Amino acid sequence: MVDAFLASGQNYFDTAWTYMDGESDSVQSRKCLEVAEEFGKKVIVMEPVKGGMLANVPEEASEILAQVEDNLSDFVPLSKAEDMALKKAARVILDKTAIPCTGCSYCVSGCPQRVWIPKYFKLYNEYAAKPDDKWKVQPEYKKMTEGRGAAKDCIGCGACESVCPQHLPIIEHLKKVSEALD
Repeated sequence: MVDAFLASGQNYFDTAWTYMDGESDSVQSRKCLEVAEEFGKKVIVMEPVKGGMLANVPEEASEILAQVEDNLSDFVPLSKAEDMALKKAARVILDKTAIPCTGCSYCVSGCPQRVWIPKYFKLYNEYAAKPDDKWKVQPEYKKMTEGRGAAKDCIGCGACESVCPQHLPIIEHLKKVSEALD
């Protein structure tokens, strides 16, 4: 794939690189960025706030990220310490996120059961973070499923997984959502 891209002569390399995806085995955005830099390709960063996931980070991650805040105003390359802080914050965020869905919704239009996948995953993440608040989450889930397929209605066709830029095992995640909320 990389060879085909390089041979095409395109000027931009489209990558979903954020500090959250940098070390992801499925997205491999750091590797993509390195290849783009090696061949002098410009980079467009997609989803720099990861579908809003980075707009409201856990307190522990927020404290770590405060260490690099001053650097952002000058757009100076990150120091090794700041880069390590970002990686540490990313680990905290990922550890506290049950399903790392960015909410892009690419998976929704091809779903024959009309399952509202990203919205259910977001709700499940809220539940997983605070299981004692299931009494708040469950009625919201029930309302969301009115006129749409619930997580339990997934038929496992894989249409969603084939278009997921995060390469999530959506079918397996929907089973977890169903167990918790259906």
